[in-house]
Amino acid sequence: ETNMSMNGIDISGWQRSMNLERVNFDFVIVKATEGTGYVNSGFNNFCDTALSMGKCLGLYHYAKGENYAKEADFFIEKVKNYIGKAILVLDWESSGNSQFGKTDREWVKNWCNYVFNKTGIKPVIYISKSIMPKFEGLGYEFWIAQYANNKPTGYQDKPWNEGAYKC
Repeated sequence: ETNMSMNGIDISGWQRSMNLERVNFDFVIVKATEGTGYVNSGFNNFCDTALSMGKCLGLYHYAKGENYAKEADFFIEKVKNYIGKAILVLDWESSGNSQFGKTDREWVKNWCNYVFNKTGIKPVIYISKSIMPKFEGLGYEFWIAQYANNKPTGYQDKPWNEGAYKC
């Protein structure tokens, strides 16, 4: 079995001033939307730059736990120019999410199925390892958060949980 490693970065509104042309990366996953009212103002620029550089691209939606179809439609509308050029990701976290810890599996399943039916792309689910069991068996891949602490680590050839679970 060959283990190919790729260097990737996650960009949200916090990295607005980042110049992708000065960063060594293979892929970037950019926050596009949150709920039904927030759009990351820099996401189009990051997407266009990454694609022009020939890099792999992903776009994510931060769930607020509102109506899943309205959140999905909002996301799809904002990322429509990148459908077929990027993976799509749902970011399911507790902060600001009214359904976290309440209807996790149902909400995530409905959102992912809705996005898949509208776009033909199966979303990836971004979650913490601790809640991974809630989403097993839904038929979607996981992107698992791995933060040992808040210290910058740079790229790691072998992240500390690599191989510990399927993601």
